[in-house]
Amino acid sequence: MPVSKALSHLTAALSIVALAICVPARAASLLLTFGEHSVTVSGSTPGGEVALFAVAKEASNSAVPVPTKTGHAVVLHDVDHDGTVIFERERPVPLLAIWVAVDLASGQWVVSGSPGFEPQTIPPESLAKRDGAGQLRKLSALVPEMDVLLVRPGTGSWRIYAAKTSGLDENAHGDQPLQIDVSNMIPLSGTSSKLDSILPGDVIAMIEPVSMRFAVREVGK
Repeated sequence: MPVSKALSHLTAALSIVALAICVPARAASLLLTFGEHSVTVSGSTPGGEVALFAVAKEASNSAVPVPTKTGHAVVLHDVDHDGTVIFERERPVPLLAIWVAVDLASGQWVVSGSPGFEPQTIPPESLAKRDGAGQLRKLSALVPEMDVLLVRPGTGSWRIYAAKTSGLDENAHGDQPLQIDVSNMIPLSGTSSKLDSILPGDVIAMIEPVSMRFAVREVGK
């Protein structure tokens, strides 16, 4: 091979290597896997954080076990920079549960039922609504209850639970959808400030605990 051609190939190869080094690591496709007492999220941004959100129905720990609703909303830190985080439970993973994981850096998300359980989706509709002033700041759906996680990639995550006719329901009187204001959402970490609106790119995950259905939307898509 001529020297000039070999040098050309070497230069191209070095350029590709340099590009690979300069591009920051991004989350690959997220994956949820389950152990007897654990939930693992893999494929997240190395060294980043993942919001894990779940609603379950399982027997209580009382002397006479009764069906009860439980839930989780935690931020998991990838301390060893391998793109994998693990959530451990003292009790076994519930048979009837919906799990949502969202990468807090990239906004990529994944949802799954516990092994053997395939939850139904809520009919497609926009969960984010505008108020009377035209500002996007309401969460609304035709459901009796909603447990909601909102993730703003690169900023933080928030959660709220509300039931129809509760104090948080702005349509408590009548047959209108359950509607809440995002300013009532609670940050999952101390670094997140209070919400005053919904922005394009926000990821909204809603679980309806009564019939165990879910919806996940990325605002603006």
